[in-house]
Amino acid sequence: MLGFKNNAVTKFLFAKVRSCLILAAVVLTLLAACERLWWRAYIVAQFRIEIALICLVLCFLSLVSPRHKLTGVMIFACLVTNIFCFSPSVLKFGVDNHRKQVSMRVLQINLNNRNFHHTAVIDYINATKPDLLLLSEVTPIWGSALDKGLGNFRKVAVIARVDTYGIAVYTTSIDNISTVINYFGSTGHPSITSNFMYAGQPIALVFTHLQGPIKEHWFKLHSEEIPDLSQKLAKIRVPLILCGDMNCTPWTYLLSDLQANCRLRDSSAGFGPQLSWPTFMSFRNVPTTPLLPIDHCFISKEFSVLNRSIGPNVGSDHLPVLVELGISDVRIERSVLEYAK
Repeated sequence: MLGFKNNAVTKFLFAKVRSCLILAAVVLTLLAACERLWWRAYIVAQFRIEIALICLVLCFLSLVSPRHKLTGVMIFACLVTNIFCFSPSVLKFGVDNHRKQVSMRVLQINLNNRNFHHTAVIDYINATKPDLLLLSEVTPIWGSALDKGLGNFRKVAVIARVDTYGIAVYTTSIDNISTVINYFGSTGHPSITSNFMYAGQPIALVFTHLQGPIKEHWFKLHSEEIPDLSQKLAKIRVPLILCGDMNCTPWTYLLSDLQANCRLRDSSAGFGPQLSWPTFMSFRNVPTTPLLPIDHCFISKEFSVLNRSIGPNVGSDHLPVLVELGISDVRIERSVLEYAK
């Protein structure tokens, strides 16, 4: 008799949990679909991968217990909707056909202005040896530590601030870089635009750190920055690299529109959902796993992506992102043409 009661209680609890998950999956999917209409829906839309995982579990449970066919169909529709939205940032469409490429290693790290693991960060940077090093949340304390630890790097631009919007670009192998400091939208947060020659080609690099949208007035600033950034990028007529902590996922409408308007590709496509934030215990001291890809590298059609990976935890709330880009070597192509003549 006791076993029967326990079994009945277990079934009751299972049914309640399942019902709550179904309701959550449907409501969250509908909210995410309204991201252009309400800033809170925009926040929900960041979590489409997690919503899809909930839907996937529910689809499996529907197969195990197929009595509620209509519910199963509804959950499957939610699953497909969410996957459709984030799949372009995960799956690789098309093939890179560049020949005679040279590679460029780009490492970006959000240092976190409260992170004092200077040695761990500097050791990782020196071991990685990127051609371009892009750092956000650079404080005066971080600036001093980087000056001491990065002896093999040259400063391109460093704007150290006491808040979370300090920013810096360093290089190991690129000469004659011209730099402009930009301010997109009305936030007053600096971005760095650098122009240089690489493999015989002029290249523009834009490195930015956008306002986080987790409060309504912050979202207004965030939603000003990205269209302004998009407008400026659309005028660039050379191979373009756009990097930065953009505080939003690539499938949400603001970044999707930017990619379409500027004809940029997400470097993570083909490398899976490379989640970079948050790191363990970094978000309000809550144990968590990385949930969102918000540290980005977008590229124009002239580039291919040879490799892309997430780095180790170096004390920040963000994981480093290392991208190895390939670009056709114009110098070799010119020499071949000259030889053919």
